Amino acid sequence: IAVFLVYDRPAAAVHESPHRSGVGAQVAILRAALPLGVVLMLITLSGNLPRYAIERRWGTVALGVFAAVASFQTIGAAVINPLGQTMTPRLARSFSDGNARLFLRLAAQLTGAACLLGAVGVGVALAVGRLALGIAYGPAFARYRGLLVWMMAAGILSYAGSALGYVITSARAFSSQAPLFVAVAAVAGVASWFLVPKLGLEGAALALALAWLAQIAGELLILRRALRQRERRP
Repeated sequence: IAVFLVYDRPAAAVHESPHRSGVGAQVAILRAALPLGVVLMLITLSGNLPRYAIERRWGTVALGVFAAVASFQTIGAAVINPLGQTMTPRLARSFSDGNARLFLRLAAQLTGAACLLGAVGVGVALAVGRLALGIAYGPAFARYRGLLVWMMAAGILSYAGSALGYVITSARAFSSQAPLFVAVAAVAGVASWFLVPKLGLEGAALALALAWLAQIAGELLILRRALRQRERRP
C-alpha cells in the first residue's frame, strides 16, 4: 500500500488526462478486474481439492507427504509469475494496438519458457529427485521420488496454464475466466474423487494434471475469441 501511494499512483498520473486518472479511473479498473478476484479464489480451490481427497481417504500423514513433495512445484511458479508480470504490459500494449503478430509472438515466448522450465524440473526430478527430497525433508522422503516426478510433469501444464493466464488477462478477457475456472474446479474435484482412492498420491497428481489441461484448453478458446473480437474492432 505504501509503494502504491508513494510511487505507483503519482507515477501513473504523470502526463495523464484527468479522465484517465484519479478516483473515477481507479474505480473503473476495480470494476473491470474484480472478476479476477473470483478467479484467484477458484484457482486456490482447484489446487486444494486433491488434498481434501487425500486427507479423507488416506489421512493427514499422506496429506503431509503430498504437500511436502508438491512444494517443489512452487520453485517454477516463483519464476513464471515475475516473468508473466514483466511481459504483461508489452502483451497488453500489442493487443490494444492491434498488433496480433507481436502479441502472438510474445505469448508463444512466455508459454514456451514456461514449458521449458517445467521440462527442466522433470529432468531434475528424474536425475536427483531422491537426493533433493532427502536433503529437504530427511531420508524417509527419498522413496517418494516417483511422486516428485509425477508432480513436476504435471507442473509443465501448471506453468503453461499460468503463462496463458497472463496472456488472456492482457487481452482483457476478464469476465470469461470465472466460468472457465468453475469448470477447472469441477474437473479437479471429480478427478480427485475417482483417482485418489484408486491411485493414492499419484492419483492426486494426475487429477491436478487433468484440471490444468482443462484450464489450458479453456484459455486457448478464450484467447481465440479475444483475437477475433479484436480483429472486428476498428
